[in-house]
Amino acid sequence: KFFRYSPLAMQLTHVMEGVWKISGAQEGPTVCVFGGTHGNELTGIEVVKQLLEDLTQHQLILTRGTLYLIFANPRAMERNTRGSADHLDLNRRFTQDILDRPTDGTYEDARAKTLAPILAETDVSLDIHATNKPSVPMLCGAITPAHMELYQWFSCDKILTDPHYILGGVSCTTDEFVDLHG
Repeated sequence: KFFRYSPLAMQLTHVMEGVWKISGAQEGPTVCVFGGTHGNELTGIEVVKQLLEDLTQHQLILTRGTLYLIFANPRAMERNTRGSADHLDLNRRFTQDILDRPTDGTYEDARAKTLAPILAETDVSLDIHATNKPSVPMLCGAITPAHMELYQWFSCDKILTDPHYILGGVSCTTDEFVDLHG
């Protein structure tokens, strides 16, 4: 539907550090694929690298819509740690409180502020995480008809959901931010 293996007009732009925007020839949804929200979760980083390579070499062509490929936390990726410094977590920084106040100097707060406008215009977000111990594949997100329609594309039987924001106390993750913005 969205990707083809034949040349079509497609524009790939390096937007900012770790962020690429690919525009298809036709209008369609805006999709974000995140890797490296936690710098030591390598699966998402490799997926973004491979997609970027395939799109750059025209092995994969986006036919419609907009695709953002994002290395969410480059500093954490360089350190191969969860955050850019100990006890920091980008995936708890997408709260209105953090996004509205002046940056407190942490890289995670500044990075959340630069990524938030992209997420606010996103229709579908895929933030790829990995566990640090063996685990069954799972999806994390809301349980709504729209979400369930998307989940059918993934081969896993588990959905982790947090409708009362127990994990972060408030809506604070990339997927929760996208959900709040429609």
